[in-house]
This record gives sequence, C-alpha cells and structure tokens, in this order.
Amino acid sequence: VAIVVLALVGLAIATILTVTHFDLVHGAGEGGMCVFASVFDCDRVNISEYSEIRSVPVSILGQASLVTFVALALLGALAPPPVARRCGAYLFLAAALATGFCGYLFHAAAVRLGAFCSLCVLLDAICVAILVLAMAARRGGIRVLVPEAARAVATFPIRGEAWCAAVVLAGTATLLGEQYFTMQDRVVR
Repeated sequence: VAIVVLALVGLAIATILTVTHFDLVHGAGEGGMCVFASVFDCDRVNISEYSEIRSVPVSILGQASLVTFVALALLGALAPPPVARRCGAYLFLAAALATGFCGYLFHAAAVRLGAFCSLCVLLDAICVAILVLAMAARRGGIRVLVPEAARAVATFPIRGEAWCAAVVLAGTATLLGEQYFTMQDRVVR
C-alpha cells in the first residue's frame, strides 16, 4: 500500500513537471515555479540539457516508472505467492534502475547546473523510498532480492508473465504517448 501511495504522489509530481517543461520549453509558460534561490530553481533545471532525452522530457520517463511501480505493487499484492515473489523482484529491479537514474540527474543538477529542482529532489526521495520498501517487503532483503531478480529476468518469457508485462507496458506507453502528443499539439497551437 505504501509503495502505491508513494508512486501515485510521485506520478502527480512528475505530471506537474511534464506540463511545466512543455510550457517553459515552448514559450507558453511564465516560469517562476519553485524558484527559491539560486540553488533551488526548478525552471532552470526543467529546461536544461538534462531535462530531455531525444526531445522527450525525462519527467515522462519518471511517469512510466511510477506507473510500473503501481502496477507491480498491485499485481504483487493480488497475485498468488510465486507470481507475487517475481513481481517483488521486478519491482526491486525497476526501483533500483530508477533510483540509479535519479542519482545521475541529481549529480548533473549539483555538479553541472549548480541548481536543484525541489520537486525533482522530492521525486528522487520517493524513488529511494520505494526501493527501500521493496527491499523491506522481502524477507532476506537484498541478499535474496538480487539473485531472485536475476532469476526472474532470466526466466521472464517462460513464466507466463509476458502477457501481463506487455499489457502494463502497452498501457503505459499509450497513456504517456497520448500525453506527449497532446502537449505537443498544445504547443503548436
């Protein structure tokens, strides 16, 4: 439950950052979002070269990660024990990857930009919290999760979860693609 709540809060924050990014980058916005001092400047971070990958805002990647966290946590809570264990392993793996990417962006903000986005830092903290909760949910912690995640990934197509993952990924891609193109249309007009 805690992972789902955290991920939904993070999803709301990532959505605010996505809308703000499009407003700032394409000139429709006024700016001034969470500018506290020279160190906390969301606008500066949100339009930096680190805010996009191939013209797609990284906040959309954050949204995809958070939707994946919600789906895996809910599936893990509702599925029979063998599937629930694998969902926990996938959740741990996804949270570890997302936390690593958040660490990279935090480093870029600190070292390259010299400014932080307070909402981004909050999202970083949410990713770390989800990772910690994913580890805490599994008895044996990281010693059990790492090999379990490796086994789950290695046997993924054989286990029958491929359809579930495909539905989650397709749904996530559809929602985020729709949001991306809606924002692009809004900018063009």
